[in-house]
Amino acid sequence: MLTNLQSTGLYFGCHDGIACHAVNILIRGNLIHTVQPGDGVGYGLEIKLNSYATIIENTVYGSQGPGIEVYGSNRGDPPSLVERNYVEGAQTDAGINVGGGPAIVRNNIVVGNQYNGIWAQDYNGRGLQQNVWIVQNTVLNNQTGGIKVTNWQAGGGPALNAGADRVFAFAGQCGIPLAARSVAINIAVTQPTTGPGFLSFYPGGTSLPLVSMLNYSSGQTRANNAIVPLGAAGDMAVHCGQGSGTAQVIIDVSGYFQ
Repeated sequence: MLTNLQSTGLYFGCHDGIACHAVNILIRGNLIHTVQPGDGVGYGLEIKLNSYATIIENTVYGSQGPGIEVYGSNRGDPPSLVERNYVEGAQTDAGINVGGGPAIVRNNIVVGNQYNGIWAQDYNGRGLQQNVWIVQNTVLNNQTGGIKVTNWQAGGGPALNAGADRVFAFAGQCGIPLAARSVAINIAVTQPTTGPGFLSFYPGGTSLPLVSMLNYSSGQTRANNAIVPLGAAGDMAVHCGQGSGTAQVIIDVSGYFQ
């Protein structure tokens, strides 16, 4: 347990992302309670630029700045994973702040922070807000809003157009074997320009189903999970069912079946 701290609770890496790099760090099961430093910063824990970590099952209360901050990478590092943490009561900032990608933020509980619950912030205008996945979080009673994104950039392709379908290859990609017949996915939609709308996911090479997997309104960020069969080519199609405009779609594969 780390409590009544006069500086950031846990700090890994170097501020400029050049002088040093902290890699493959596991931060798990810590309690960080009250960070009120004289310098006015006071993060609960932070992973600096060009460092990466797995941050899992920590509890952070009452930090001055963000409870958890990751800055991302501009040199092709793996994503930082922020999962199953509880963050409450950041006094001047978001509970979880993603200063840049790649990063995966999922299954966290973020409650009662002074700014947004989760903020994907374009820190110092670095332009690293891509390959950031924010899915399956519980975000409650934060003063400014739930989830905010700044200078968001689509990773892996442009936004989906209204009424259009896009096919994604899964088998043989990112550790998914060619023999995979279905995948377990976390899905999210963000920044739909119009609404109401919906997303349908179905095996490649088959007909559009009559049911949706995710419904949303204009400007909403929403998430869900599902198990979806793959087509004969190991692929999956996504249909964007809104009247006009575009929507950003995030797909996070959590498992597969053969």
